[in-house]
Amino acid sequence: MSEPDAIAPPPAGPVGRTLQPFAIAALMGSVYLVLCGIFVVVFGELAWRQGGIPERAQEVELVRDLMFVVVSAMLLFAFIFLLLRRIVAHEAQAHRQQQALIDADRHAMTALFAASMAHDMGNLLQLAKTGIYNLKIHPTLGEAGEQAVSDLSAVHTQLGALSHRLLTVVRERTPGQPEQMNLANVVAEGVQAARAHDRVRQCEVTVSLVDCVALVNPVTMQRCLLNLIINAADATKGRGKIEVRLSMSSGQAVLEVHDNGPGIPEDQRRRVFGAFYTTKAMGTGLGLLSVRACAEEHRGRVEVLKSPLGGACFRLTLPLVSPPPAPAA
Repeated sequence: MSEPDAIAPPPAGPVGRTLQPFAIAALMGSVYLVLCGIFVVVFGELAWRQGGIPERAQEVELVRDLMFVVVSAMLLFAFIFLLLRRIVAHEAQAHRQQQALIDADRHAMTALFAASMAHDMGNLLQLAKTGIYNLKIHPTLGEAGEQAVSDLSAVHTQLGALSHRLLTVVRERTPGQPEQMNLANVVAEGVQAARAHDRVRQCEVTVSLVDCVALVNPVTMQRCLLNLIINAADATKGRGKIEVRLSMSSGQAVLEVHDNGPGIPEDQRRRVFGAFYTTKAMGTGLGLLSVRACAEEHRGRVEVLKSPLGGACFRLTLPLVSPPPAPAA
């Protein structure tokens, strides 16, 4: 499988600009009308000359055949036009879903790094607090020293408040909220959105799902799945085989993304989830960091293994909150 990468933005502009249903349907209907009209006139004339049909009967038959061609051309135009409009609408919806996941991914990555920085700031502030305390109790501090320590203590308090505020903002702006839901539905929607991605369209994507209920943030979970499928597509040069499997094992949900690419060497499997780790020329190394963050958000874990398909298998294990729903009677 290829190295982790952040989601690449889709081509700019709506789908309708590249696919124009009315123009294409009109062109195909016109071609059909012209070819069938020529066929009716030419071959009808030849048949009438050999059959000795009266002229009046020839005219009636010609008008009838031409009317049939015109009506069938109009029906063909309407069918193609409606079909293409439906395709355009589907592509536009997939584009919007993909863009929403990309935006959510960017916000989540910003929140992840902000939370990481706030955490590190907190650790450093604890060291600073210890240093300030040691200065306060120093026997030869003096009046100027006491004032300096007092100023440092005030700055330390302000920095602590800023760190706490940053963590609060991160929690409040995290996209989506965990809900108890059927994970199979979330995965199915995520795969549908991923199939519309330019880097995935030529791949063979198959899905195997079982119903299982978990506490899931659908936004981050689908973003995680999209990252994994895009990486699998990159690993197979955009034309490989990708399998998404959802199963249950030992009271946990197991979500796997397999591919038939070159795989990831065993000595690199622990490094792929680190920040900025990538071997791609234009890669950022944030894609699988986002996947790891998603696993941690759901109190699960993620690991990379060798897939039976020959490439890599990324396995996400999540806790279940209840048995799978009973099938409808």
